[in-house]
Amino acid sequence: MGLIFVIIKSQGGGWKWLWNLIDHKTKFLIASHATENRAIEDARKLFARGKRIAKKRPAFIVTDGLPTYQDACRKEFYTPKAEKTNHVSLANVGVGQQRIGTGDIGRL
Repeated sequence: MGLIFVIIKSQGGGWKWLWNLIDHKTKFLIASHATENRAIEDARKLFARGKRIAKKRPAFIVTDGLPTYQDACRKEFYTPKAEKTNHVSLANVGVGQQRIGTGDIGRL
């Protein structure tokens, strides 16, 4: 699964975050969640919704480098008995001068 977010300016002048959980293979949108912050609880709500809809835990989640994702992934998916859900952070990963991002995951 990959996580893509969009920043939206609300009518009141503030900003909102639209979180999108995308299936890596099919590029289907699994779950979406709008929030006013990018806190661990916000990411966990999205992950829980995605887990409920997909009916299984992902093998991995690919995100940018926000620490919130790592913490939320561990809190939402970790159990001592289940296979580990790996968090792949693409922050500061690049080839030469070109930075690699999560854009390929989110192309619909």
